[in-house]
Amino acid sequence: MSTGNDFTSYEIINTYRTLLYASSTTPSSAILNEGFTTNLKNIRSGDGTNSPLQISSDYVNINGSSKLMLDGTILTASASTLNTLAAGTGTVTKITTGDNTVLFTEAGVTVATAETSLTAVVNPTLSITNLYASTGIFLAGSAIPSTADIAAVSALTSVNATAITSINTVVAAVSALTSVNTTAITSINTVVAAVSALTSVNTTAITSINTIVAAVSALTSVNTTAITSINTVVAAVSALTSVNATAITSINAVVTINIGAITSINSKITAVSAALATSIANHLPLAGGTLSGGVSGTDLVLSGGLGLGTVTAFLGKKARMISGAAIVDIVSLTDGVNISVDLNSGQNFALTLAGNRTLDNPTNCVAGQVGSIFIVQDGTGSRTLAYGSSWDFPGGTVPVLTTDVAGVDRLDYIVQTSTDVQALVTKAYS
Repeated sequence: MSTGNDFTSYEIINTYRTLLYASSTTPSSAILNEGFTTNLKNIRSGDGTNSPLQISSDYVNINGSSKLMLDGTILTASASTLNTLAAGTGTVTKITTGDNTVLFTEAGVTVATAETSLTAVVNPTLSITNLYASTGIFLAGSAIPSTADIAAVSALTSVNATAITSINTVVAAVSALTSVNTTAITSINTVVAAVSALTSVNTTAITSINTIVAAVSALTSVNTTAITSINTVVAAVSALTSVNATAITSINAVVTINIGAITSINSKITAVSAALATSIANHLPLAGGTLSGGVSGTDLVLSGGLGLGTVTAFLGKKARMISGAAIVDIVSLTDGVNISVDLNSGQNFALTLAGNRTLDNPTNCVAGQVGSIFIVQDGTGSRTLAYGSSWDFPGGTVPVLTTDVAGVDRLDYIVQTSTDVQALVTKAYS
């Protein structure tokens, strides 16, 4: 809660009258967005009420018939009267003020009589040639020392002259040393400032490192038992290795003896590999050749494309290329605002929608290619799917997908041309 020293918990409508602002001395003038100038400006409250105070960049003025109060007392003298008093010379017989204070402002003013309880305030620039007092003269409530007191201090100063000289010598030496070390101190300060700045910059990184170190320390503590177990196993392996050293030496000797036989075997393997390569090249060309005769086998896998050419002329109009099941992989499409489909990468595809998406025009379209795209709603559901211009639906109407969470629709397509893919959506599979 606010204590009244600020406006933290108050609304502007309840506080604006207490705000002060400076404006032109002309009452009808608008509030200008400027600071103090050489022209006097009224100090007003937030509701537009003028105060007697006027301020410029050069002066402070009490406006009109307003009165100046000093320390609770209204000053009744005019400005001209005060100026005359401050500049005058002569003798003041008696000065009496309400608070027993007299102000000496200029040289040449003599006070003949003053009240015993009077407080004298002297202008700092006032020069006094002779000052006499029948009693003691006090400064800040303490009496000025007498001649005898001053003489005693002088004697004491004389006694301490040697010690003071010694101290001055030490001070001079320290000053010289400080002067010599100034450059080094400046350099150190520069380094400290740079380190401080670097420390400030690296605070976040240091905090992160501390966190990681703490985590590693905790992990190390947890793995102490496992580390001990590993050390036990290593010790056992080391002992076993020592025991088997003789056997290992024997094996090395056998290997050395068999190097000749191994070399001979390698030579034979190289020769056989060359012969096989030649045979394969002659009977089953890798590319650019002609494969003649029949090919048979239990499982025949072809990598890459299979060009049939005029196979129908060879086999007849009813070409049965596959016996049994034909399996085509389902390729997952990458979800995104725009979804790409490369028909060269597969035939059947699957897509899970995580937002409202657009299925872009497919690439590498070959007339006659067919396939399906399984469209699945995510855990939120109600996802929509827009389509590129190549997708062609019956009647030109874009289908609306199933909105159920995890709902499944199937888009079946056949490529007519490279820019026309006819499609049909079957909705709401379980």
